Amino acid sequence: MTNVRELEERMLYCLRVLHSFGIIHKDVKPSNMVYSPALQNFVFIDFGISMWVKERPGEQTKTFREGTFQYMSPQMKRLDPGCAGWVDLYWNDLYALRMSLQKLDQMTLRSR
Repeated sequence: MTNVRELEERMLYCLRVLHSFGIIHKDVKPSNMVYSPALQNFVFIDFGISMWVKERPGEQTKTFREGTFQYMSPQMKRLDPGCAGWVDLYWNDLYALRMSLQKLDQMTLRSR
């Protein structure tokens, strides 16, 4: 993996696989994207708050605000702590991936 664009393609693929089984990560962030020597590619880790949902992409799931605040979607951030609400969790994962990639891109630019 040589750049953020390649990482984006790989992690989007990983999310598509997870989402095709109805699995929502809920805590996508840079530290949960790691290189697997066995696969020789990047993968997601830390499925501690992940969940299976019956809803399809674009539909909302009743959930609690969980994950890393910095990377969660505005829809998830609006939920009051400890109170359930309705969120498109597929979109929340994608939004968190976009925020994570922006953060990694900024870090890459600073290190040049």
